[in-house]
Amino acid sequence: TQSSKGQLFPTFSAQFYGGRSKYQYNYPTEIVKYNQITKGYTLSFSMPLFNKQIFDSIEEGKKREEYYKLQVTQFKQQLLEKVGENYFGVVAAREQLQLLEEELELLRRLKEGAHLKFKAHLIGEVEYREAVAKYWEKRGEVERYRSKLKSQIAQLKYWAGGRGPRQIGGVRFNSEALLSLPLPSKFTGVHSPELEIARINMEVAKAQWEQAKDKLWPSLNFRGSYSDTKTTDSITKRKDYELAVYLNIPLYNRADRKEVEGSREGYLSYRARYIDKKRELTAQFEGLLEELKGLKIELQALEKGVLAGALNLKKGEESYKNRLISIFDLYSAIESYYSTKLQLIETQQQLLQNYLQLLQLQGKLSLDKIGEIEKLYLKFN
Repeated sequence: TQSSKGQLFPTFSAQFYGGRSKYQYNYPTEIVKYNQITKGYTLSFSMPLFNKQIFDSIEEGKKREEYYKLQVTQFKQQLLEKVGENYFGVVAAREQLQLLEEELELLRRLKEGAHLKFKAHLIGEVEYREAVAKYWEKRGEVERYRSKLKSQIAQLKYWAGGRGPRQIGGVRFNSEALLSLPLPSKFTGVHSPELEIARINMEVAKAQWEQAKDKLWPSLNFRGSYSDTKTTDSITKRKDYELAVYLNIPLYNRADRKEVEGSREGYLSYRARYIDKKRELTAQFEGLLEELKGLKIELQALEKGVLAGALNLKKGEESYKNRLISIFDLYSAIESYYSTKLQLIETQQQLLQNYLQLLQLQGKLSLDKIGEIEKLYLKFN
């Protein structure tokens, strides 16, 4: 932009020259030799009075500056989305690990009780071996989730520039708040960096087309010069000056006309890309919106399922103590309850991650926004 604006100002130049010339004339009666030294200088200036190409070049420069700023904004938005996704991934992995450790402790108590009952001949070997197998199977799952949590924390540190989460334990998702998560009604694309970049690319292509057409326009320039020359052969001294207005009218240039046609095709191509990008982002937005609505419904159903599973597990433990059901029935109740809770945590995580994508798509994601989401939709014990 600055270099294009500079073309609007006058330019000044100075030229200094000097040299020696030796030559001779051969006449019939004599030979005349000359040894001439010439020296002098020329001062000149030029200023455009009218050149449409300069103004369109300035406009293109402004668009390019806007394009670079939008690229930075888009990078920041994508980085924040990654940080937010991995942060909520850490919260989910930690909550799932705590849940599995709770289930492991329950299975440990059942294994020890089954061992005592087996020794007392109150249960058979099959039931006892089932208790042992369930415990070790769950213990292996707990170790896998510990590794998953470490990996999730490492990813968060990577995207957050080496910083880990401020708090890991005692953080969980707030289902009640998540169910009231506000959702936008439609995609406007006003602040979407991705769509804005497509728009700027289209406008830059249009500015280039305008510049190509400008070569077919006349231009008007004001020029001036002053020269002072001295020679030594016959003590000649010459001074010249000029002040003039030059009008340049391009009559025909095939290359310029071909450039106009090519740049027009380029502009039409970028305009089509912009329209396609808007349709693509609108479809992506609507898809995320529908998915979020579905996740809310699923979350509500899972909350009810967890409550029902907790009651069923409590009844199962009582019935097992009173030897009304077998250990296999109790394990079924345990599996149903804890698998539903794990699915609930996954749904909570997915809902927030999709919400981040929705915000990023609209260009509304910021560090403050992530902090607001953390405050509203997470619980800190």
